[in-house]
Amino acid sequence: MLRREISGFHYYERQSGLHLLFDEAKVAREDAINRGPRHLSLMLTRSCNLNCPFCYVEKGEREASFDLLIAICEAAKELQVLDITLGGGEPTLHSSFGEFISHAWTTYPYGISVTTNAIDITPLIDVAGMLSSVRISTDNTMRPVTAKFAGRIEKIAAVHKVGANILYSPSSSRWVRDTIRLLATLGTRDFLIIPQHDSGQYVINENDWREMDGIVRDLNEKYQIMVTSDATPRITSPLLATYCESEYLFAHIDESGNIRERSWGPSFVKARTQNEIMHGLLQLNPLRRNNNEDMD
Repeated sequence: MLRREISGFHYYERQSGLHLLFDEAKVAREDAINRGPRHLSLMLTRSCNLNCPFCYVEKGEREASFDLLIAICEAAKELQVLDITLGGGEPTLHSSFGEFISHAWTTYPYGISVTTNAIDITPLIDVAGMLSSVRISTDNTMRPVTAKFAGRIEKIAAVHKVGANILYSPSSSRWVRDTIRLLATLGTRDFLIIPQHDSGQYVINENDWREMDGIVRDLNEKYQIMVTSDATPRITSPLLATYCESEYLFAHIDESGNIRERSWGPSFVKARTQNEIMHGLLQLNPLRRNNNEDMD
């Protein structure tokens, strides 16, 4: 895919996960202002087979209808979204998980990734070759990498590109270091460190931040390590720069069509049709919001 954005021409290849930004190219503002987010997070279902105490998602039986999923996919195509990450709850519990993945992968040009706790990997194996990546969520209390868990990760890595979302909870520095090294031996290619928070308020202390900075400094040359965008300003060690204040990087849609700037934040608008979804996503474009522009 080739996307025109405020930073320049952004090329993305979903099979390899390669991103190339041609920042010497000049993009007209009217092109960039009519783009959706680079990355769209989509909650497939609120069902989950775990009950993690730090999870902010309200659990339940609700799931996105197939019609809503298709409307979101169509809107994402029109707005040149580069990739959609499917989450939950546990996304593999959606009643049409395999059918939706197959349809989306063969119909749309953008990347499709799944974030999972990997308790049941059968739905992921069944869609081998139809995902850009599978992201395994792990933490040091509910989902540590046990021998059984490691075996499931190896099986996923045999058919999908695998990344890891690692929760950095208070005083977990040693565990995070050891887990990154272990996961790398199991076929995991990249690591996203997520500082634990409660509805946007971080629960780790200053020493934790220093320890996290040290992990990035010590391991980033050997492994591909990222931190969540909100945490990037707290990291002094070199990271691949992906943040731009005027760039539209992220948006989230839940199973009912509520559009948010963050997955844990307040709902901006509820949308059900393709046009409503496009309208809602465009309103969150920083170029539009910073200038108090409205589409109506």
